[in-house]
Amino acid sequence: MGKQLYTMVELPHKVFLLDDSTTQIVNHIQTYERNDSQLLALYNEPINNICIFDVKSGKEIQKIQFQKEGPNALDPNFCGFLIHNKDSIFMYHTWLWQLDLFNEKGELQKKYQIKDYPLESGCSFRRPDILPYSDTPIKKVDNSSVFRSV
Repeated sequence: MGKQLYTMVELPHKVFLLDDSTTQIVNHIQTYERNDSQLLALYNEPINNICIFDVKSGKEIQKIQFQKEGPNALDPNFCGFLIHNKDSIFMYHTWLWQLDLFNEKGELQKKYQIKDYPLESGCSFRRPDILPYSDTPIKKVDNSSVFRSV
């Protein structure tokens, strides 16, 4: 047997308190920091909202409600989301090759067709495949957004 490179350590379990309208099955999830707090955001499909939890306390601190119909409607076929700040919540649609920008009130601010924006010099980009594998296909890295799929 070779040299042991890693040691697995089981950490204490973390419990997040869900109310009776929050699903236990989550397809879209994100962790991020705000004001020195670690936050966990999950998309609650049955209610069409994003629930935000404080990781330290495990308590829900905010809900962002989206509309199902009308001019501010969130297309239910999105593939992931990224909370950049309270006025910049991006919903990523692989099939449409589109980013929808919402604020924390769930109001649609703008739709971006990704194919309409020229790439910077030296940037390699290929359209994501139509069947995303990752449950978090959009992520912010430094000053860039990364779109992932299979």
